[in-house]
Amino acid sequence: MRAGVVIGDSDYGLGLATSTAQLRTLIIGERQVEFAFENKRNADLRRTRTMHLLTGNMSKMEVALVNSSDKAVLEATTNGVMFRETLNVNDKTTYTKYFRNVITTPAYN
Repeated sequence: MRAGVVIGDSDYGLGLATSTAQLRTLIIGERQVEFAFENKRNADLRRTRTMHLLTGNMSKMEVALVNSSDKAVLEATTNGVMFRETLNVNDKTTYTKYFRNVITTPAYN
C-alpha cells in the first residue's frame, strides 16, 4: 500500500474517493510520498498552497529594501543593464546589504 492505494486495485485506489475533495486528498498524499525524498516537497507545498496545513498557520514572506534610498542605486542602468540584475543574491552578504525578509501572518476575519 502506498498513499492509500492498494496493490491490485484496477482503479489504483481512486475508487476510495467518493468526492472531488477526497480525490484531491488522495492525490496530495501520493505527491507527498513521491516528492519527499526528491527534495521537491517544499516547492510542491508552495505551488499547491498547502504549506499552512503542515505549519498550522498561513504566513507570507515579502522581500523589502533595507534602505528605501537603495531603490535608485539598484535601478541605475549601465550599458542597458540595471545594477540589480548583476547582484549575486545567493551571496548572503550581498543580499542582506540591500534586502530583508519580512514574514507576516495575515489576519483573516
